[in-house]
Amino acid sequence: MSAIQGPPFQLVEEAGAADLALTPEFYRRPTPLLVKGLIADWPATRDWSFESFTALRRKNGAPVRTEIPDRPTEQGPSGERRRQDILPYLEGLARQAAQPQADEGLLTRARRRALAPGERFYLDWDYINTSAPPSLYLHQWDIFSEFPELLRELRPEHLWKGWRKTWQFIFFGPAHTVSGLHYDFPSNWFCQLRGSKEFILFSPRYSENMAPSKKYDWGAELGGVDITRLAQQPDLLRRFEQAEGMYARLEPGDALFIPKGTWHAVVATEPSLNVSFFGLTLAEILTGGVAATVKDALHHLRLYRWKNCTCHPSPAP
Repeated sequence: MSAIQGPPFQLVEEAGAADLALTPEFYRRPTPLLVKGLIADWPATRDWSFESFTALRRKNGAPVRTEIPDRPTEQGPSGERRRQDILPYLEGLARQAAQPQADEGLLTRARRRALAPGERFYLDWDYINTSAPPSLYLHQWDIFSEFPELLRELRPEHLWKGWRKTWQFIFFGPAHTVSGLHYDFPSNWFCQLRGSKEFILFSPRYSENMAPSKKYDWGAELGGVDITRLAQQPDLLRRFEQAEGMYARLEPGDALFIPKGTWHAVVATEPSLNVSFFGLTLAEILTGGVAATVKDALHHLRLYRWKNCTCHPSPAP
């Protein structure tokens, strides 16, 4: 186990797909919910793989290229975004996924299965504080704007009932990728299609323990606590350890509902493929979405937190 204790955790609330009732009250729930097998019968869960995406081509037959950040963007300096052909990247993920996967992570499957209901536990921070950093992580790729036919393989109507403005993003990455501490303005359904990922989550009441940062990210607020460098942040670590967290591990076919304002970070234990579905009601758009759009416009006019952001190369905030 790690020499770093960190905050205490409990397992996130869990339900089966048959038990889920998407009433208006559900979307007002203040805590996350892991729904096992919710997307198990989606065509994408059955058919999508790293290998299947290697066949993706633009309408003119050209290979697909996109920007892939060269490091985690939520904490520390934002690096360059390398625009590259995704084919070699996906082929590398397919090779890694074909290898036997060890039982590892912040909380191994063996440790998780040994927990008693309601038991508090601590995580093994050495998993990400001593691991070699991953090469590249293709996250929040708006692939569906160019390839809308892919949406037919998904079933967002299983996630959202009632009208919402929605956004969908895809995530590809090797084991050990990290999305740093942040919270999103919209609520989010995070859907696991391949591989496994760990989530650590914190109620909004622990915002001060996350050391909110002034680094700009559209639609999100970032924490100053860097979970990959806890030993180098002793003052922030002491603050972080006063919070109480929730832990979830997603396997293929699972979906995690993350209420808006819930702090979270994500760690991949295997090469992974995911889709996130963000949703805003009309009231949420009017009360917060307009302000977020104005901030984003000011940012791109270089009038608001320019080069202290996740979208442009920048020094440490």
